[in-house]
Amino acid sequence: MPDSPLDLALDFIYSFIDYEKQRDPHIKTVWDLRRVDALLARLGNPILKLKPCILPAARARAAPRHDRVRSDRSSYKTGLYTSPHLHLFNERIRVDDKLISNDEIVELVAKIKPEVEAVNEEALYGRLTTFEVTTVLDFVTSRRIKPIFR
Repeated sequence: MPDSPLDLALDFIYSFIDYEKQRDPHIKTVWDLRRVDALLARLGNPILKLKPCILPAARARAAPRHDRVRSDRSSYKTGLYTSPHLHLFNERIRVDDKLISNDEIVELVAKIKPEVEAVNEEALYGRLTTFEVTTVLDFVTSRRIKPIFR
């Protein structure tokens, strides 16, 4: 049975090193934000168009924080990015109370894939990680849906 477009998109995301699954990655190149900066620049710096409202939360507490933003700012469109997910990759990116769809994941990965490959080919600051690629997916999603708070 051939892989679905979603499976292929997720395979691409998971093809990078995933430090969420490793213990103590203390190598300096692991924590170099210049890789993300290079990728964001190639994508038109979508993060510069956001109005972030940062609510720090320990791993399993992100959803209640999102509910608080929704209730406090009910007239605003909000976005939420969490990592890691529990069951489905879609849980990482939400707009208001709705998970990102499978089709949106496929479309977004197709959009950023050439730029991810270009940044990794140059590898000036090391190769991108799964977390970095996923975070950039959220920024690109935010640019498309234009939430008031992220």
